[in-house]
Amino acid sequence: MTIKHLLSLMVLISSLSFIKSMEELAEPIQETNIQKQIYDSRREKVARYEETSNSVEIYDNHTKNVLCKLEGHSAPITCVAWHPDNSKNLIVTGSDDTTIKLWSSCTGECLSTFRISDRFNQYKSSITSIAFNNDNICIAGNAAGLALLLNFSNVTTEKPYLILSYEQYPIQQTLFNESGTIACIVSNTKITIFIKDLSGSWLNNRRSFDLPSTKRVESIKLGDNNIIFIRINDIETNELNCITLRIVNNRAFELDMKIFDYCEQTKKALTLNNQNNLIEYSFDAEQLSNPLFTPPIPIKSAAYHQGGNRIIIRTEQEFFVLEKNEDKWLTIFYQAIPSQPEFNAERNQAVTTSSSQEEMESTQAENNIMDTENIEQPI
Repeated sequence: MTIKHLLSLMVLISSLSFIKSMEELAEPIQETNIQKQIYDSRREKVARYEETSNSVEIYDNHTKNVLCKLEGHSAPITCVAWHPDNSKNLIVTGSDDTTIKLWSSCTGECLSTFRISDRFNQYKSSITSIAFNNDNICIAGNAAGLALLLNFSNVTTEKPYLILSYEQYPIQQTLFNESGTIACIVSNTKITIFIKDLSGSWLNNRRSFDLPSTKRVESIKLGDNNIIFIRINDIETNELNCITLRIVNNRAFELDMKIFDYCEQTKKALTLNNQNNLIEYSFDAEQLSNPLFTPPIPIKSAAYHQGGNRIIIRTEQEFFVLEKNEDKWLTIFYQAIPSQPEFNAERNQAVTTSSSQEEMESTQAENNIMDTENIEQPI
């Protein structure tokens, strides 16, 4: 081969490489699927799956080894829930294929399947949320607004399910409390609590709350101390409110107090008295504490952290962090929030920061507050 031919071949190879590179650049970038991880109650095992995957991998959380793979759904998996009792080694999955499956987390064997479309063809839709209790009862909701209880102990019987509700909108959340005697379903417009009575019925005692279109459920805490806390966020004002219920004789009663947060470890809640004092309410002792904190302006939000040993407080102008020292609460951190901007029309310029910048600075302030692990001396 002559030098001329060799140079021509090199030019050809370079051209082909360039064309291939341009084709690769022209191809759309494929986004990586989001991987979801659901831990069991003791964090011994973890279920991992991607949002477009039909299967779930079960890992040992300590060795990081794959224990088994759950395969059998014909469409992407949408939700996963572990049995509360780790010794049962059970896990349940919901999918876009309208089925709910019960699995062994040791072998990956599918133990039972319930297909929504076989019994509720008019409500055939993806499973959106699922929860499990100690009695092998599963509460599930789907995108068509159907919510039901499914008894996996009797799934082979003619009617192993109990219809809880037909909602107008998709079911967003389903959950039990720890003892499995209180169930909750949440849609875009309504929250419904179901309380199991002494006869075993779930339908005799229920309580529903309508949600305005601007409000969304942020979180629900179902405590075993007969207390239910439902945190609701207003998407327009970004204000948090809390519906607080007390279960008495299997019936839900709304408590007439503003609750900011509830700590499951201490069974206490943060609330305000008429003088804008932040106080704790003990549901065990059923009494209010002395004032923990009194800011010069009204409190917008307050939340427990570190198992109830710290409280983060926000007003219109400031952030505060309180830390418990024996029986006293000490202020260990303070940070001001930038003031609202004022616009000078004559000079056509903003005197202070813009609202979007204030929002960013406010977020930064919250991040700074969370980084207070090494603070020892109160201010």
